[in-house]
Amino acid sequence: MLRCVLGVDGQVHLGPTAPGRGAWLCGPECLPAAISQRAFDRAWRRQIPALAIESLVQELETMHSRPDRVETR
Repeated sequence: MLRCVLGVDGQVHLGPTAPGRGAWLCGPECLPAAISQRAFDRAWRRQIPALAIESLVQELETMHSRPDRVETR
């Protein structure tokens, strides 16, 4: 499970201890369904800009491609 947080800067951050309202994602493979179902908009109770979602996609791709990544649960 990955915890996604909408920061005060309007950007989406990943991290189990990041401050802010969190939304949980089962893994990178669940992201397309979460986007299409507007799950982040509902979890954070606001419309999330496309740029913020795109930065989340890039961060997940970067994290998933790193060999030294640490799984969060």
